[in-house]
Amino acid sequence: MPFYAPLHAAFAARQQALAARRIEALAAAHAGRLPEQSAPSDADPARVAHELPAWARDQRNQMTGPADDAELVVKMLNSGAPA
Repeated sequence: MPFYAPLHAAFAARQQALAARRIEALAAAHAGRLPEQSAPSDADPARVAHELPAWARDQRNQMTGPADDAELVVKMLNSGAPA
């Protein structure tokens, strides 16, 4: 409990406020009033991409489609991506 009590004190009110807003937004949507889109982020895409770790920037590690475990392992080994 000593670990969780400060976390609860710090975050419970915000979590409950967000949950209440979600309930209000859902009720409004059911009444036909859809939420407006958020404003675009001011994040610089180049900066975000630069901060990704090398394993995430290497696109060869992406596998698509259904596969069994053996097929997936073969595809990963054949991709040339670092292990």
